[in-house]
Amino acid sequence: MEVPFAELTEASDPNLELLSKEELEEFQRVNNETISRLKADIELLKWKLKQFGPEAYLGHEYNSMFRHERLDVEVVKEKLQREIEQYTDRIKETIRLTGVTVDSFDRRVDMLDDDHCVKEFNMDCTVYNRRVRLSCTIDEYYSAANVAPVEGKVTWFQIQFQEDIHKAVGEDVLKAAEKIALHSAFSLLKTYLKWKKERDDIMVQLTQSNADRLSLFTSEDGVYCLKITNQNADRPIFTIEWGRKTLKGRIVPDVHLKVDAPEKWTAMDTENVLESAPEIFETMITTLGLEKALQAFVQLLMTDGKLPQTPQADDSEENAVS
Repeated sequence: MEVPFAELTEASDPNLELLSKEELEEFQRVNNETISRLKADIELLKWKLKQFGPEAYLGHEYNSMFRHERLDVEVVKEKLQREIEQYTDRIKETIRLTGVTVDSFDRRVDMLDDDHCVKEFNMDCTVYNRRVRLSCTIDEYYSAANVAPVEGKVTWFQIQFQEDIHKAVGEDVLKAAEKIALHSAFSLLKTYLKWKKERDDIMVQLTQSNADRLSLFTSEDGVYCLKITNQNADRPIFTIEWGRKTLKGRIVPDVHLKVDAPEKWTAMDTENVLESAPEIFETMITTLGLEKALQAFVQLLMTDGKLPQTPQADDSEENAVS
């Protein structure tokens, strides 16, 4: 009597002794395909766990600490404390070098299927004492045969900052963000804030030490200016304009000197000292650097072109000693 044989499926469990050679080959083929699919699913699951599990946070490779029966809790605490101190030092050094502090960071998965994943990242940071929020969406494509993504790109990018920053460089930063030019957008923002902080700090420092002759004002075209006057009203007035310009995707200082001299001083200036003063000032910036050049130039004007004298001992004291 012939035993009927049902169509083979993944759940089939026939009596192998009753199968013909052809049926055994078919049974083996179905099971091989099932095993291959399971292997692919396992590899995909491993990749997802690596991407979205604890070890995937910020792409950092963690050393797992397994719990054993005789594990010393104090040893674990000491190890964790050393790691905390190490990462704290790294964060402080990063802040010192870049002027950027990361206040908070979060990531979420917006979509996940068998061949790609969409992640959204949000980061709140402080850049030269100003709050900035960075957001972006990354679309990653992968295959079951690859543990890591085979392709990934930023599909959306946004920078949020305060209104005064927007008025200054917002248009350029947003244009870079629309082109998904992350480095250019953040470079423009960061270098602008650095430029502004340095300008304000140096200008305020100069005026505080020479408040009677130095004053700050904003020109009609919005440029921050330092005005240097003399106690005599008929003397020339020197104005340092601290502007900015964009150079290779970075905001850099653009500082110039203007001289406003009465006609009688212009007539007496036979050697064109006043006329060449702006060029001399630019040479000082190139040679000394911006901050030292400003300090030296202001000092020269404060002393009417004379370098400060080093205090010398009184003649009577020298004679008494001798």
